[in-house]
Amino acid sequence: AYSTHAPTRMYRFDHFGLSLRVLGLGATHGSEIVHVQHSYASFIGRKLHPLGRRLQPSVGRRMQRAWLDFAHADGIDEADWPVYETGRRRTRLILTARDVVAEDPDAVRRTAWALLY
Repeated sequence: AYSTHAPTRMYRFDHFGLSLRVLGLGATHGSEIVHVQHSYASFIGRKLHPLGRRLQPSVGRRMQRAWLDFAHADGIDEADWPVYETGRRRTRLILTARDVVAEDPDAVRRTAWALLY
């Protein structure tokens, strides 16, 4: 809704460690905070990434860079993080090893929910 009033950008954090994978959950709301804060030694950090203190995934640094670029007026490269438009729904996907831009990555799920309402 906000994209009709001002430039808006959408991202989806899709990185998830072994613990979430074993539980069959995938990336969950707020799971990026451990990576952004590099708090792998915290209680939650140890649960999400048991090896995080020794083997920190690069996703945290990339997430920090994305947020810093977003906060800086001229910092965003349109190819890396395009402006969101409801017709195209281009979204930056933050994956384990790299980031990609996908066009309408939740089309199937959104369509299924639309059929219910």
